[in-house]
Amino acid sequence: MTIPNIISIFRMLLIPFVIAFLFIDVNYNYQIALGLYLFAMITDLIDGYIARKYKLESELGRFLDPLADKMMNILLMITLLYLQIFPIWIVLLQIARDLFVDAVINLQASLKMFTSAVIGAKLRTLLLTASIAVGIIALSNSQPGFINAAYYLLIISFAAGFIGIFKPTISIGKKILTKWK
Repeated sequence: MTIPNIISIFRMLLIPFVIAFLFIDVNYNYQIALGLYLFAMITDLIDGYIARKYKLESELGRFLDPLADKMMNILLMITLLYLQIFPIWIVLLQIARDLFVDAVINLQASLKMFTSAVIGAKLRTLLLTASIAVGIIALSNSQPGFINAAYYLLIISFAAGFIGIFKPTISIGKKILTKWK
């Protein structure tokens, strides 16, 4: 088990704590939840950096890293939906987009086509992280501006998630058509 994989597993183990602090009534619960969430998202950067720098990339890591990210972000979006920060329609669109992208990535893998993350995916992750962070801040602050900011960031992150996705999808289509000729 490599260090990046251990970091990804650690990130998954943080999820219940982040969510728990959004519900329990203790001093600074929202700040603790926010700190844990941001720490988890920083570990995402760290494990990728370590994996690339020290050539510790693995099949398990290619599975664990995105799984940890999706679990963290989807579960927090659903939690913020439940806590009435996010509306259901955008949360469902975000989840549908993740399913679509996962299907494209799985299809690429089955066709032996491997691509690295496109700029749109990185931008989407940054905006989604900001949206969830602002959503957590909105829980501790009754001003509607924070809820609106979280909502608009979530919409923008959804749109950003499609930047660059069509190039790999078109490549897959060309490869499938070539095989069928």
